[in-house]
Amino acid sequence: MKMSVGLISLLFLQMSCATIKNGESWKMRPEDKTIGLTLLWNLPEAKIREIVPPNQIPRIQNGTGVLMLFLCSTDTYYIGKKEYGQLGVAHLIVPLENEISIPETIGLKNQAIIRGLDQKGFGVQFGDVRLRLEEKGDWVDVEGDIILEKGEMHFSGRAENKKGNQVSLAKTTIVGKNLQEDVLSGPEFYKPISFKSISVNHKGENWIQKYGLTSVPNRIWVNVDFGVDFNYFDLRPSHLKSQTH
Repeated sequence: MKMSVGLISLLFLQMSCATIKNGESWKMRPEDKTIGLTLLWNLPEAKIREIVPPNQIPRIQNGTGVLMLFLCSTDTYYIGKKEYGQLGVAHLIVPLENEISIPETIGLKNQAIIRGLDQKGFGVQFGDVRLRLEEKGDWVDVEGDIILEKGEMHFSGRAENKKGNQVSLAKTTIVGKNLQEDVLSGPEFYKPISFKSISVNHKGENWIQKYGLTSVPNRIWVNVDFGVDFNYFDLRPSHLKSQTH
C-alpha cells in the first residue's frame, strides 16, 4: 500500500513539474540547432474561420486568410531555468489581428513543454514530430515527419542554400483557445531559406486530410539561425493589447 501511495505521489510530482508556470519562459536557441519548416496556404475566409474558435477573428485580406503548418526541431530547450533535451513540435497557425492562434499542436507526451501546453488548455494531440536539415554544398535538403496514432504526414524538399535577411519580431503573442488566458508572448528571430516546392505525403487521419490541404502551398520556407523566448501568462497582461473578443 505504501508503495502504491508513493508511486501516485511521484507521478503527481512529475506532472506538476511539467507545467510551465506563470511568468516562466519557453526558450529555444540558434546554437542548439533550432530549425523550423513552414508551409503557408491562402484560404477563403469561411474556411479559416472554421479552424479557429468562434471568439477569434482571423486576419483577412481580400476575402482570404492564412493557415500555416509549422514544424520545429531543437536539440535543447528551456522552461524557466530548467534545461531539457531534444524537442519536435508541430503547430497549426492562423494569424489574428494582434496575435497568432495555434488551434492545434502535436508533440510527444513525454516532452515537458507538450505536457505543459496540454495542461494549460491548448489543443494538443500526442504524436512524434521530426525535422532534419542537411546542407549539401549549394543545396539544402529538408525532411519532416509527423507520426500520429492513426495517421502520418511526410515532407521533403530541396532548395538553394541561400539565407534571406534576418527576420526579427520583438513580440509574437500566441493564443490557444482563449484570448485572455494562457498566453505566450515574446521575441523570435530567424533567417528564411525559401523553397519553390515540397513533396507532401500523408495517410490516415492528419491535418492535410482534415483541412483539405491538397493544393500547393503559396509559400514554403525553413527557419535557420532560429530562436524564440516566449513568456507564459495565465492571464493576459494589459500591455498585450487585443482588439478581438
